[in-house]
Amino acid sequence: MGANEVLESAEPKRETEVFIARGSGGWGKGLYLRCTPQRYKVASLTGGGIHPVAKKIAALLNCPVVNAFEEKVELEEMVCVVLDCGGTARMGVYPMKNILTINVKPASPSGPLAKHITENVFVSGVTVNEVNMSNGSHDIDHEESEKKTTNLQAEKTFSSHSSVESGQKEKKLLKLLTFPAFLLSYGMGFLYQAGKEAVNSFLTHVLPLMLGVSVLIGSFSFFNLEKVLSNIVYYSMGNLPGLLIMAVLFSIPIFSNYLGAGATLGQVLIVLLGYEIAQGNIDFIWLFPALFATNVQVGCDFLPTALSMSNCEEKTVRAGLKAVAYSRLITSVVCVLIAYGGAKLAGF
Repeated sequence: MGANEVLESAEPKRETEVFIARGSGGWGKGLYLRCTPQRYKVASLTGGGIHPVAKKIAALLNCPVVNAFEEKVELEEMVCVVLDCGGTARMGVYPMKNILTINVKPASPSGPLAKHITENVFVSGVTVNEVNMSNGSHDIDHEESEKKTTNLQAEKTFSSHSSVESGQKEKKLLKLLTFPAFLLSYGMGFLYQAGKEAVNSFLTHVLPLMLGVSVLIGSFSFFNLEKVLSNIVYYSMGNLPGLLIMAVLFSIPIFSNYLGAGATLGQVLIVLLGYEIAQGNIDFIWLFPALFATNVQVGCDFLPTALSMSNCEEKTVRAGLKAVAYSRLITSVVCVLIAYGGAKLAGF
């Protein structure tokens, strides 16, 4: 029996490894997950509690899973983070911090943080069917991107120290002469990049929204249900009681985490209201208060990420999440009333 124990202890223990494949309509080549002494928690940042994908990953890795909407998880302790971001904020922040990010929505890199969303740290469209055990033959290095960054910095430092210090006066004179050209080149490059990002944002965010709303309105028109759409928009956003009820419903903490993802709902509702205003079915005065009523939930899904990035204590995170979420119940109604009063005073 003692010999068997010695033999068993001599055999290297095989660590549990999980492979996350890309889901239907998703993006990425897949991620390999393995717990380490430093990284041993699965963070779930989805509305409605811990997501089934996060639960399955934690069960396969035999590690704890934490609801990041209720308690703080240190970035250094995360094996991965599971989120449901349809926009650009949460989806890009965690890859920027070299955290393996699993998006349950079929989203692709976009927005100002798109350059950080790479196949090495991000995969989307994931369901429980894409979470499976791996054969264990893949080597995982959670700090791979950090090491690459360190190596690049070391190379830059080495090259700067190895440069020759002779001819300082000639270099200063050359810089002075070439400064106007450099300034012009920098300005043109800045304008080019700004235009490129503007077009990219339009193609990835504005245009799909326009097409989606167009299909929605066209469907009502095709089935002769334009009157139904007009009544829905009127009774929800074309009068003060409807806007107040909508603001309260959207600001309920249980719903705000769902509705805030991607800020899509508010955009669609405002476009529908604008369409009805253009048709002459609703007065223009309701547009301004409707902006506050339909967007009261925006940002609630990003609160845990923002508080974690601020290095807040766990008690601060818990108190901050509840304070901001429940304060929306009060401020939502106040904002709608102020906006309505302002529109009245402006003579709309």
